[in-house]
Amino acid sequence: MGSPTDKPIHTKGGIYNYQAPLPNKKTLVIKSEEAKRNIFEISVIKLLLSVGFNNENVVANFRGDKSLESFTGLQNYEDKSKVFFRNIMIKEFNI
Repeated sequence: MGSPTDKPIHTKGGIYNYQAPLPNKKTLVIKSEEAKRNIFEISVIKLLLSVGFNNENVVANFRGDKSLESFTGLQNYEDKSKVFFRNIMIKEFNI
């Protein structure tokens, strides 16, 4: 199912340990396992987080409760898997 525990809150495209992908998007996330390349778009405006996965909104306006200063982690669960990242861009908006 795309996670080490098969819990929705640990599913690809979610905000790990905080917000699972939208229930109607779970099939989309699972089908992405066959893809060679996936596209994520993460938007953070103050404490509102949204996640786009392969051009579909999978987390919409999740209100975080942490500091406005934080980090974004890119991770993989399987030690033997090779994962490559490219075209990582960070764009700051003056809001």
